Amino acid sequence: LINVVDLDAIKGAGIRIGADPLGGASVDYWAAIADRWSLELTVVNPLVDATWRFMTLDHDGKIVTESTVICEYLEDVFPDANPLRPKDPYLVAEMRVWTKWVDEYFCWCVSTIGWHRMVGNLVKHLSDAEFEEMVARVPIPEQKVKWRRAREGFPQDLLDEEMRKIGVSVRRLEDRLSQHPYLVGDTFTLADVCNFAIANGMQFGFAELVNEKDTPGILAWLARINARPACQAMFANSKKENLGPRK
Repeated sequence: LINVVDLDAIKGAGIRIGADPLGGASVDYWAAIADRWSLELTVVNPLVDATWRFMTLDHDGKIVTESTVICEYLEDVFPDANPLRPKDPYLVAEMRVWTKWVDEYFCWCVSTIGWHRMVGNLVKHLSDAEFEEMVARVPIPEQKVKWRRAREGFPQDLLDEEMRKIGVSVRRLEDRLSQHPYLVGDTFTLADVCNFAIANGMQFGFAELVNEKDTPGILAWLARINARPACQAMFANSKKENLGPRK
């Protein structure tokens, strides 16, 4: 941060700062920054937006939500800008089977373990009243349950079942990727984009399942996508949220 912002100059000027994380997971950063640099800084909105409404596509005032829907929307609006949807209708159908699967199965089991391990830290600073206020804003009942369990702890039988599903998911990906460079045909498509968003990093977080011995196809696929210029640019400009392990 000090390589980007002259914090000594801000401190010396006696500026009073109001920081609004906009509901994002960076809430905990601001207190640490204020303490480290002795800044007169107030977090004006300390609540995490559990509906993730800040993660949307705003296209000329038209708001589109849900990542898979956003991907296809961009394909429709910008059909000639590096298209990632196949032209062949059969391959489109295959692509949508993969994106449907990641939305309805793969994402949920990995997400549950991620919530158990890390997301609880996002709400540890909230009082009971603040937490209940946040949960009240969540429109999806299943997500309300997830937020409560992330704070209180997930039942072990549920965690065991989600790990079983992750194992099923890993085997499905490996069965395909051990024979093909990508999930649909032999080209990079939205099927890879959506599944990569969940699978990337599993070689670290789920090393007992994703590793050189058991899943060489998945690892080669991850490396192939990570080497793409657009992917490298995305990670170079991405903020790493301070989630940390569950304590």
